[in-house]
Amino acid sequence: MYNAFQLGFSALFFYLYIGLCSFLFLHASPSTAQTYEFKWQIGSEGTGEGQFIYPSSVGVDGQGNVYVGDFNNNRVQKFDGQGTFLLKFGTQGTSEGQFGNPYGMAVDPQGNVYVADRQNHRVQKFDGQGAFIMQFGTHGSGEGQFSNPTSISVDELGNIYVTDGDNHRVQKFDGQGAFLFQFGSEGSGEGQFMYPLDMALDGHGNVYVVDLYNDRVQKFDGQGAFLFQFGSEGSGEGQLS
Repeated sequence: MYNAFQLGFSALFFYLYIGLCSFLFLHASPSTAQTYEFKWQIGSEGTGEGQFIYPSSVGVDGQGNVYVGDFNNNRVQKFDGQGTFLLKFGTQGTSEGQFGNPYGMAVDPQGNVYVADRQNHRVQKFDGQGAFIMQFGTHGSGEGQFSNPTSISVDELGNIYVTDGDNHRVQKFDGQGAFLFQFGSEGSGEGQFMYPLDMALDGHGNVYVVDLYNDRVQKFDGQGAFLFQFGSEGSGEGQLS
């Protein structure tokens, strides 16, 4: 198993990679070279406002506000679109609104924030001001249970997808946290996983899953049917490690 530092930065690189690819796709021109300008950065190591220890995930709401999962500080911090600190919520613990290493995160169209509370084996939902709304999940391998959940995505209908790392599967829930179905099992075949680490949805509801120890990305439809995969272990073009 990777340590918190490696997993956190793997997640951040994945979010940045997906964002960059989306930007390039939307803005690419066959005859015009693209140039990019650095805008700003936020954060330094520490426990103060605007500081982080192993930031693990990023979410952006419809107003451009940025939420960051601050893994080892057991909190989420919110910034405006210019990187100015706005608020924080969460402390270490097992009660409502507390975290045991918050990992993945998603923001729905209403501005609610979903956090994969990794070591508490649950998902928590908050409003945009950090007020606790609900939670679902307990530790285990049954339907609706988790063992180290790592990432969350919310589709246009408000359904919630969660990568369930040590159970080697993805689970889908409705907007109230009721279990709908699951897909995946441990292995290296099509539709199987060796620690699904991260995930993204496209505009058609398809699900892309980072299959960490199989060094690949797999694509599924919104009902969990396998579509295709890409990547293999290595450092060449199209390979992953």
